[in-house]
Formats: sequence, structure tokens, C-alpha cells
Amino acid sequence: MSTNVTRIIGIDPGIASVGVAILENPRAKLIAAQHFEANAKTLDCRVAKYAKYFDELLEEYKPDIVAIETQYFAPYGKKTGAVASSIIKVGLVRGAFIGVASIRNIPTMGIYPTEAKLALTGDGSANKNKMIEYAQSIFKIKLRITEDHVADALGIALAGLKQTLVLPITLEDKKK
Repeated sequence: MSTNVTRIIGIDPGIASVGVAILENPRAKLIAAQHFEANAKTLDCRVAKYAKYFDELLEEYKPDIVAIETQYFAPYGKKTGAVASSIIKVGLVRGAFIGVASIRNIPTMGIYPTEAKLALTGDGSANKNKMIEYAQSIFKIKLRITEDHVADALGIALAGLKQTLVLPITLEDKKK
């Protein structure tokens, strides 16, 4: 990856809502953090609303790169079909974001959930509450418990910045 990334958008895609975080170098300055709900009954309408929202976001914030959560699937038990169905739906949402960024010639990168958790909390297995707690502490923002997508998006953006820099950002840097 390039070492001259100055602005990154982190996306945590979901079926009902997405979290978005925009960070800028130096030191991962928080530009914006948002929770967006598509509020549509059908998946195709949600995907269309996400694409329109994201296109407007890219126009406004003009990032150098987009980091988006990469899904993984570990089949287990009786709920495997339901989990697979959710992963397919989130994959469609994820694809909409990647497609919009690609149309605008903005590179994208995938970030695994463990990478986002590690970047934000120092713990690759952190739970939602810990992600929210660290996001609030490091970036000095207030998040409701229902805005876990925003905390995840902050971790995704932070992990993306770390991967594009020669000198990694540390949590200690953020506390200065």
C-alpha cells in the first residue's frame, strides 16, 4: 500500500445499518463518525440507498482509500444456513460500497474483524462493549450501545491507516 494516505474511510457494513469512520493523518485525527440506516423493506432497496449515501460521502470527504470489513465464515452447528444467508446479504452491501469506490477510482482494502479489534483495543478478540469503550476513550466521542458499527468502523479505519504507513500508529500516540 501507498505510504502517502492522508484520509481513509472505514466501513463496517451490515444489513440494517452501517458504521462509517473518517480518519486523517497525522495521528489518525477523527474527521467524522456516522451510523447510517437504509430504512428500506427490501434488500435491493437498502443496497441502493447505501450506494447513494456512500457516493455522497465520497464526494464530501474525498478519501485516498476505503477500508471495509472483510467477512469470514466458519460453518458450525444447526444455524449454518442462517449464518450463510446473512453473509451473502452483507456481501451484497459490501459489494455496493466497493463498486461505488471503484467507479470513483478510489482504492479499497479489506480489513478482518480481528485486525480492526487489534488496532483499536490491542485485543483481536475484543467484544462489542470493549470496542465501544475504546472508541469513546481514544476518539473522545459518545456512542450508544446500538452504535457498535461505528466503533467497528473506527477500528477498521485505524487498521487501514496502520497498514498504509511505514511507521505504525500506536494507541499511545492517540493518547498524547
